[in-house]
Formats: sequence, C-alpha cells, structure tokens
Amino acid sequence: MRGCLLILGCIGLLLGYAVAGGGITATIVHLIHTADRYAHQGHVLPQEAGALDRELRRCTRVGIDANDDPRCQAAWAENRRRFFDGVSPHEDDHAILDRTP
Repeated sequence: MRGCLLILGCIGLLLGYAVAGGGITATIVHLIHTADRYAHQGHVLPQEAGALDRELRRCTRVGIDANDDPRCQAAWAENRRRFFDGVSPHEDDHAILDRTP
C-alpha cells in the first residue's frame, strides 16, 4: 500500500510540474506575439512638431544657460500649463512663443 501512495505522489508532483511548465510556456508565447504586434504598429512621434515642442528641444540643447533664457522660461511655463490644465498640444504655439522677448 505504501508503494502505491509514493507512486501517486510522484505522478501528482510530475503533473504539477507539467502544468506549471505549460503555463510558463503559454505566457512566453503570448508575450512574444504581443511584442511582435506592438513592434509592427510603429509608435513614432509625429514628424510635424509644434513650435512649443521645437522650443523645448532647443532649450534642452542649450543646457544650463536655458535657466536665464526668457523664451525657455515661457516654453516651460506653457508646457506646465498644458500638462496641468489638459490642453491639447500644438494649440496656439506660435501665439505663446511670439509674446516672449
């Protein structure tokens, strides 16, 4: 009787490992297919950036001197306003940046 219990225990253990391995394999296959699907969608930023985006990139390239640049300060203020107020991008970019010296 004792030998039968050991065999059933081994079979249960092997069955558990097989189920766990199958689950891991299914997860890996799913993640690979999901990654392929997202890779083909082409998450690319729009080619035509607004004036605010161009000004923010310019300020990034300027470095520490951007702290004293009034155009950078205006661009950062507008970027903060859009972030916190939920304004859509490229809305009146030129009007905002034209008002700064």
